[in-house]
Amino acid sequence: MSPAQANTDILVSYSAKDARWLSPLWATFGPTTDWADRGSVRDETWFGEFSQAIEAARLIVCVLSPDYLASELVRTEEVPNMIERRARAGVPIVAVLVRPCEWRNFGWLRGALLGPRDGRPLDQPGAMAE
Repeated sequence: MSPAQANTDILVSYSAKDARWLSPLWATFGPTTDWADRGSVRDETWFGEFSQAIEAARLIVCVLSPDYLASELVRTEEVPNMIERRARAGVPIVAVLVRPCEWRNFGWLRGALLGPRDGRPLDQPGAMAE
């Protein structure tokens, strides 16, 4: 998706293995600025683009799954910047639980809004019907 089409107010951070969950998010938010943990390319271009995206964001959405929480790129690059943006500018972080994972073990998620509200992952039968 080209940046001109994306809603740059919303940054979605996800594991590339969870890309199928973007369509339901787009149905809710419209096209967004999306950041996946594709590969391990962390050059100056990547960091500059990510920094711009996080600065433009007024809402950060994290797509939670075991792959997302295990991603080195997410842990070392994305999360510290998201936490800093939340602390500095009050940008809310919304965590969308798409597959069962140990999200409660990650302290940075304590200040996040969790969806679904009942804590049931979206991949569970009937979770998206309610």
